[in-house]
Amino acid sequence: MPNEKQCRFCGTHLINRRSHAKHCSSACRSKTWRGKQEPLVPVKLHFRLHHFERLKHEALMQNIPIEALVVTRSISSAPAATVVC
Repeated sequence: MPNEKQCRFCGTHLINRRSHAKHCSSACRSKTWRGKQEPLVPVKLHFRLHHFERLKHEALMQNIPIEALVVTRSISSAPAATVVC
């Protein structure tokens, strides 16, 4: 009995595939995964030099990239509906 399922991305019939297959190829699997990811929004920040040096030092002490430190701080301290201009 042939498998009558279809690829979740492109709709191709999954005939002669594994019984648990959900996609026809790794490309379709990747496109489905990327489509589920939350989009990134580029943000440009301006810091005074002494603030940047402080953040850089703290990131170095925690052994994380400065970008990760800034993102973590902004997510943990900002209200849910903050608009910054």
